Amino acid sequence: MEKKDWSELVDGICKQHIIPKLRRIRRKFLHFDCCDRFPFGENGLYRASRTIRYIDENFDDDADLSKVFKEEFLYETLDRLSSGVEDSNRLILDTGIADVVEEFYDEIVDGMEVSDIPEIDFRALREAGSNDPKSEILVTMVRMKKRRKAWLSYNNRDMDIKYTLKESSEIIIRRRKERDSVEAPTKRRIFKGLGGICRGAILTGVDVGLLAGVWPVPLSADTTTVGAVTSIVTGIGDIMIAVGDLRGE
Repeated sequence: MEKKDWSELVDGICKQHIIPKLRRIRRKFLHFDCCDRFPFGENGLYRASRTIRYIDENFDDDADLSKVFKEEFLYETLDRLSSGVEDSNRLILDTGIADVVEEFYDEIVDGMEVSDIPEIDFRALREAGSNDPKSEILVTMVRMKKRRKAWLSYNNRDMDIKYTLKESSEIIIRRRKERDSVEAPTKRRIFKGLGGICRGAILTGVDVGLLAGVWPVPLSADTTTVGAVTSIVTGIGDIMIAVGDLRGE
């Protein structure tokens, strides 16, 4: 499919299937607690992201994190992550956007490129601790396209977007319980694999809000619709990749 045709398709999907869903529940949407915490600022999800990135980059799996962080701070990081991911997932699930992405996933992923991502998303990831957000998104897109056929070939619940989003929240809850069940210092492996879930939650949260008009940005209408849908699907892909990797452990 030519890029122009792809852009028109994604724009049509957004205008016909996503924006009407947001419009019908706009009043309810604007009362979601998470609307106060996106897209930027010192909200819990961004703070959790910066901590998880630091841990991923500087520690081995069995490293004792309590030598660097207070245990209370590590607990708070998991709590912030859990709350932020639940907020973001709720935006995707309760609005029905997950159903639309599920239906058109293959067509959207086929033509999306880093250049489709709005600048607001790169800014969001920089706020969340990324030194090179474009590179991170590029790698995610490549991994999504490589795994796309495998995901589509499965006819089971594990590959369902809605199920995977719910599982991402459950994984964080299990990690918190795992930490509660031991008296030993917190190890880096408690946070292993959570970075992709966190990044995906940030992208989806920012761009559902963008489409809903919660935070206006200086973009053309076409760029907003195509860019926001691309970012939402990329965010969901990040979460699916992270959850899939964790299932394989």
